[in-house]
Amino acid sequence: MSRAHPATLTRLPSDTQRVSSDEAAPDYSGVLPARRNAQVAGQRFDDHDLRVASNGNEFGYQRWDRSGVPNSPPGWVDGIPTTSWGQLCAICGTADGTWVHPLDPDQVGYREYDKGHTLPGFWALCQRCEQLYRAGEDTDLVEIMKSSPDWLWDSPRDIEECLRKPLAVFRRADKGARPLAPNPEQ
Repeated sequence: MSRAHPATLTRLPSDTQRVSSDEAAPDYSGVLPARRNAQVAGQRFDDHDLRVASNGNEFGYQRWDRSGVPNSPPGWVDGIPTTSWGQLCAICGTADGTWVHPLDPDQVGYREYDKGHTLPGFWALCQRCEQLYRAGEDTDLVEIMKSSPDWLWDSPRDIEECLRKPLAVFRRADKGARPLAPNPEQ
């Protein structure tokens, strides 16, 4: 019995045939221009440019003008916030962050259930969670994470994989705490 090949493409050539799972998959490498570092009509496009359908049958690229976009939001330094505005605690998820912990980008990767994960560039902590963190009270922090709406877990194995592991990676990647200024809008 033949089945459609599991590859999903936006547009397939008109001569596409159904193939059985025992047959070699058709080569569609020339159907769409490669997205990464593509070159069309002498122009080079990078990962931030968008591939767009020009007339339904052909694909082109649309450039994103990044000239007016700052590298960090206003009031941030080196990609890290300086005020608590918009920063909730990464542990409890309910209190405003009063401390920010920049993370070493070379230390934030880990595997959760054999799938690669990466922590963000920083974690903000509220005063209560910061005190527990500094005291090394990971058991208490995990209990707080279990009651947080931001941390998902269903089983004891989830607690190890989805709560303890990211907390351990946070400790490993932590470059030190910086105080956050209070939210200027409060």
